[in-house]
Amino acid sequence: MKIYATGQGRVIEMKLDVIYFNDVKTGLKKFEIRREIECSFTAGDIIIAREYTHAGGVGYTGALILLRVTYVFRGPLYGSSE
Repeated sequence: MKIYATGQGRVIEMKLDVIYFNDVKTGLKKFEIRREIECSFTAGDIIIAREYTHAGGVGYTGALILLRVTYVFRGPLYGSSE
């Protein structure tokens, strides 16, 4: 995961497993669950989600999606321990 600061906020580059990529691209999957220890997201952050595969070796496919963080759930409510 790489994080870049810009005048407009942060841009976060991250891997997105090939099995979820199309669901995110089509809008079927509109959320992501990450531990805050990985990255503290903020509403307004831009995510560059790069498709990543384990098949035939390990690596990026070259496909990417640009996303904007609109909401961040925090806290130990509803079974989340962090």
